[in-house]
Amino acid sequence: MKRAKELVTEIGLAVEPPQGVPIVLIEDPDSQPNWVAAAGPMESALTHKFGKKVIELRESNPLIDWRG
Repeated sequence: MKRAKELVTEIGLAVEPPQGVPIVLIEDPDSQPNWVAAAGPMESALTHKFGKKVIELRESNPLIDWRG
């Protein structure tokens, strides 16, 4: 089980958003997956990469460890 910080890092490396564009994970403890991802405004190609990576990670890591 991955930690939230690991998922944010993995998304950031896959998308490479411009400096200052946040990538955020929000805990959703009452559902599966137990997390929701969001990002600040980016050009459409990066937004598409972000969406694809989030879908991939939600399928492969539906539950993440929120400790720490």
